Amino acid sequence: MHDQPSPESPRSRAVADASTILALSHLQSIAVQQGERAGRGRLEPSPTRPQPAVRQGRGRWRVPWPLLILLAVQAALSLRLIWANTAFLDEGTYVWAGRIELWNALRGTGVPDYATYFSGAPVIYPPLAGLADFLGGLTGTRLMSLGFMLGATTALWGTTRRLYGQRAALSAVALFVFIGSTQYLGALATYDAMALFLLTVSAWLVVVARDHDDS
Repeated sequence: MHDQPSPESPRSRAVADASTILALSHLQSIAVQQGERAGRGRLEPSPTRPQPAVRQGRGRWRVPWPLLILLAVQAALSLRLIWANTAFLDEGTYVWAGRIELWNALRGTGVPDYATYFSGAPVIYPPLAGLADFLGGLTGTRLMSLGFMLGATTALWGTTRRLYGQRAALSAVALFVFIGSTQYLGALATYDAMALFLLTVSAWLVVVARDHDDS
């Protein structure tokens, strides 16, 4: 007769289950440790440093071709007025005062007290007008005003581009070019064109200064 195996007690089953759980836990801990060692050997990627924000407006001075076209249109609209008529009273007054200022600087002939009735400083624009008249006559003086107006348009573009972007700058320049006052000031030998040029350049310099750390 064969001996029948004694039935397994619940205690022995619990002990066997506990041993199995401990063995599995031990194997799992060994696997985790090996994984950590393998991970330490790998080179961790260095964190990317945030790139400094590039301030708007810095970089190379690039003049877009639409601005060049608008400047050409402005020049054409003013050039058609330069030879349209002769000098009127204000043009003649400033040109003649400029000649007297130049004669006084070269020969000491003396000048009237222009500061009592001239607009602005009589020692700034009238001598320039007198020099332009000496070189090119009334046409040369009016061409100088045209140059000042083209410079004002360019400064307007630069200021608006830094504040609101390229599209807004071109829109502002387009409106400015086709204004009647812009066309006529570019064909008059008066101080107005130079005053507007200095105003727009000063505004552009203020906007440019904000992009510098020492401003």
